[in-house]
Amino acid sequence: MAFKLKGKEEKFFSILENHAELTYESAEMMERVFKGEVSKEEAFLEIDTKEKAADELVNETVDRLRKTFITPMDREDIQLLIDQLDTTLDNIKEIVNTNPTFKENLDSKREPTYNTNNTAIETIASWANIAKTGGFALSGIFLVISILVIFNTIRMAIYSRSEEIYMEKLVGADNHFVRGPFLVEAMISGILAGIFATILGFLTFGFAAPKLASYDIDISEISKIIYSPSYFLVALTLILLGIIIAFTSSRLAVSKYLKRV
Repeated sequence: MAFKLKGKEEKFFSILENHAELTYESAEMMERVFKGEVSKEEAFLEIDTKEKAADELVNETVDRLRKTFITPMDREDIQLLIDQLDTTLDNIKEIVNTNPTFKENLDSKREPTYNTNNTAIETIASWANIAKTGGFALSGIFLVISILVIFNTIRMAIYSRSEEIYMEKLVGADNHFVRGPFLVEAMISGILAGIFATILGFLTFGFAAPKLASYDIDISEISKIIYSPSYFLVALTLILLGIIIAFTSSRLAVSKYLKRV
């Protein structure tokens, strides 16, 4: 078989371009596996197919270098480029197949670990606990403030009607009769406060939800409650809580006053 030299060969660029495309596609496949979009086995088979196609391009390049008399650039540079591309693709295949860290990330049965971010996670958890504790503390403080405000409001109402109460006592009214109107007023105020709190909570969440979602904060569980019949139970709870707080505060204020009469 006669050996025939070719003239100037321009196809080396297309060979390099094809090999670079195969390498790029393999890198993309590795990224998709790492993100969990495809399985490791599927990716390995795909990369293996591309690696075999790339080997054929390497062999074609070597064959053309032997047969071509004039090349578009130095032969050594062409060989170096194709070798570097082939090495990169081989490394991608090797990483997907054997790299321990990569295999850990791809193992679907392996429990997730966060060793690399322990400090950050512990800090976030610590702040979350502080926020949770602070939230309960603020709730308790606001509860006490509510009771004191209602207590003082009822006491002022009693003092403004002290003459009326005195006249009722003179005509024989007992403490239950005197206490009744104040307790009813307090319960009505508690119902209105619960309704107001329910509406305010709904509107506040509707305003804050898009902003929270923009920071990738999961609000799905809260949304299920807010935008479902379950929120009716929340509303009833708030109304009942308002009634209890108002009734208790009013009873304490009236009882304290009646002891002096």
